[in-house]
Formats: sequence, C-alpha cells, structure tokens
Amino acid sequence: MLQSVDVGRRGLDAHRACAGEDRDPVCGMRIDGAGVHPTRYRGREFRFCSDSCARQFAADPELFWRAVARARHGTSPVT
Repeated sequence: MLQSVDVGRRGLDAHRACAGEDRDPVCGMRIDGAGVHPTRYRGREFRFCSDSCARQFAADPELFWRAVARARHGTSPVT
C-alpha cells in the first residue's frame, strides 16, 4: 500500500498540468482515449492508465481525491 506522502506527491505530479489534460490520479500518466475503468467520485470522472492504478484508487478514493484537490487548488479540500 502507498503511504500518504507518496500519494500526495504523485497527486501533485498527476495534476500539475491538469488544464486540458487527462491524467491518471494515481501515477500521473497521460490518458489517451477512454482509459481504463472510468470512475466517478465526488462528481468528477477519473480515468486510469491500468487496472493496477484503478484498483489503488478504488481501495481509497478519498486519499487520491485529497491529493488531486491540493494540487489543483493549493489547499486541502473541504470535506
């Protein structure tokens, strides 16, 4: 299992250039086409580069949501 520090860094990498780019919220890889296992969480669609990344997200989506929100807004999200 990933540690939250690692996830936070990865989330930042994943969404550093989020405007106009689809990126895997787990590893930061660019997603071309439909991606794997599109998933909606908190009203946003996430797509993944692999089954492994989709499983990691599904195991604790809130952890990745927080990393994405911090990267996009520079703050912790309101829960």
